[in-house]
Amino acid sequence: MPSILALLDAISEAKITERVTSRFDEARIRFPLQSNLVGDYDAFARLIAAYANHLYQHCVTPGAMLSRGEAESVAKEWLERSLRRGEGNIASLYRDASDGLNGGVLGIIERMTSSAKSQATERYIRHVFDTQVAPHSWADRVEIIRQFISECGSRFGGEIDHRHPERYAHDYTSLVQSYADGLRNTTAKLRGL
Repeated sequence: MPSILALLDAISEAKITERVTSRFDEARIRFPLQSNLVGDYDAFARLIAAYANHLYQHCVTPGAMLSRGEAESVAKEWLERSLRRGEGNIASLYRDASDGLNGGVLGIIERMTSSAKSQATERYIRHVFDTQVAPHSWADRVEIIRQFISECGSRFGGEIDHRHPERYAHDYTSLVQSYADGLRNTTAKLRGL
């Protein structure tokens, strides 16, 4: 049977920082930002595409290069993902970048970084579950998911049904998303202190 300790260690905040999120923070710092404002929408689109390519090259697929259109699509996907939790749209983000509101261009860069880190964190946690949770034994899957929910239940809020681990043993996507959201919320609260 897989070890709950190995699973918890692999998805600890320290391991996620080491293996996933620190790369994004380092890439953000290294991005050459010329100005905190953009002059027009085309400059905004070029900027977000360039930054998406920068993150993609340094964090997602090292050395890979996206076309401008692909990079702009990835950038908008990351930005739209960040907007689901807030308000606004791409047009309002462009206004922020052109007026300097809400952090201007730097605020846009931060949003993209946060969203890309979130997506990479979910992929990493999913990979850990895929490798640590035995696919061949239903009883082992249910047991490790039960132990995981028991150990980490406080991070889930009311979203996870603690009494029925078998519900997540077959498809733990919602469990992974809930855990990643809990990590993000904890990190955000700690930064606010």
